[in-house]
Amino acid sequence: MSDHKTTDKTVKYCLLSAVLKGEIGEITAKGVVINTAQFNAFFSELNARYRTAFLPAAVIEVGRCGISHSKYLTRLSRGVYLIHEEALMEHSKLLKEEAMSVS
Repeated sequence: MSDHKTTDKTVKYCLLSAVLKGEIGEITAKGVVINTAQFNAFFSELNARYRTAFLPAAVIEVGRCGISHSKYLTRLSRGVYLIHEEALMEHSKLLKEEAMSVS
């Protein structure tokens, strides 16, 4: 299990790290998908209202195709979200840079 409960990192950082480690989410033909039940179970220590609002708040607006710092999900259906591939690639690069700076 991830150490997200004891870290000072953002929820986004912890979520993307956990996805890249295979701790949360599901790989599908469309990409990595996460649902609210998985998110709520993984981040159970967060306030329930925050958990309810987090994923919908990160959805890329209709008509947009690029990601931003706070918008990196596509809503596939109620409670089911696709994590934008670019967000995962950028986070993977960040993790590699952090690992290199520690060594």
